[in-house]
Amino acid sequence: MSCDLAFQTLFATEIALVVTGVPIGSHPPANGPLPYVQFGQSEITDDFVPGHRVLMEVHVWSKVEGPHEVKDIQGKIRGALHGRCLTGAGWRFTCVREDTARTFLDVDGETWHGVQRFRASASPT
Repeated sequence: MSCDLAFQTLFATEIALVVTGVPIGSHPPANGPLPYVQFGQSEITDDFVPGHRVLMEVHVWSKVEGPHEVKDIQGKIRGALHGRCLTGAGWRFTCVREDTARTFLDVDGETWHGVQRFRASASPT
């Protein structure tokens, strides 16, 4: 399994433990229920020996008035992942860190959107 897909799979497992009842996936269904946690862009670099650095964006979507629901979910995700080491699918991810988190009103004027970017060092097991 690729490094970034393994990272995403492990993230989904950890997020599901703390954000119960919220759908998690790569493609939110059209007109599907919100809130929703979505995996966004990922990036892998080869500047870490013997493995990689991996970056992963996690998006949170909500239609609740105000950013509170998005920020609450982001806080739970941060608590579940930041500072962790994760192992699975042939990879070990160390030094998992949240690099950035931002929350904003989407262009539709109704949907709150949160974007978190996480990074880790990845080594094959």
